Amino acid sequence: MVFYALKRGLDGIVICDHNTIEGGYRIAEWVDNNDIELLVIPGVEVSTSRGHLIVLLPQRDFKIGEHPEEVIKTAHKDGSIVIAPHPFHRFRHGIGKIKGVDAIEVINSKYILSYSNKLAEIYAHSENIPEVGGSDSHIPSTVGIAYTEVYTAGGMDDVIEAVCDGKTKAFGERAPFQTIATQFSWSIKRRVKKIMR
Repeated sequence: MVFYALKRGLDGIVICDHNTIEGGYRIAEWVDNNDIELLVIPGVEVSTSRGHLIVLLPQRDFKIGEHPEEVIKTAHKDGSIVIAPHPFHRFRHGIGKIKGVDAIEVINSKYILSYSNKLAEIYAHSENIPEVGGSDSHIPSTVGIAYTEVYTAGGMDDVIEAVCDGKTKAFGERAPFQTIATQFSWSIKRRVKKIMR
C-alpha cells in the first residue's frame, strides 16, 4: 500500500484494519524506521451495532457490536477522531445518519451507482460536517482512486486538526467494476461460511 501511495503522488495515507489497531501502527512505524516520506495515519474500522465507523489515532481496540455513540464518546475521550465511512452504502455496513462524528466520507470508490455518495455529501453539508474521500483499498492497485485534499502544510497533528476544521475536499472516481465485483463476491462467501458454522 505504501509504495502505491507514493507512486500515485500521495503525501499521506490512512491505514485501517477491521476491528484491530495493530496494522496501522505497524505500517506507520515501518515507514518511520525506513525514512520514507509519507504520512501514515493509523486507524481502525470499527464494526458497531449500527454499521462501520473509522477511528483515527485509536488508543484501544473496540468491541465488535458496540453502540456507535459509545465508540464516538470513548474515541473522543482518548483524543482520537471519528469518521463515518460509506454511511449510506446499504450493503456495506453503512451507519446512516450519525451525530458526533468529526467527518463523513462523501466519496468512496467502491460503488456501482453514485447515489450513496451523493446522499453522504448532502447529509454532510446539511449538518456542516467536514468531508473526506477514501479509496477503501483492500488491494494495492486501488490506493488513491478516491482521496482527500487536506489544506495544511503541517504534520500529523495539523492534518487531524484540519480535518476536524473542515479544511478538506474529497475527490475521486469509482474503482474498476471487476474489483468491486470480486470484493463483493468475497464478502458474500465469507458471510455464507459464518452462517454455515
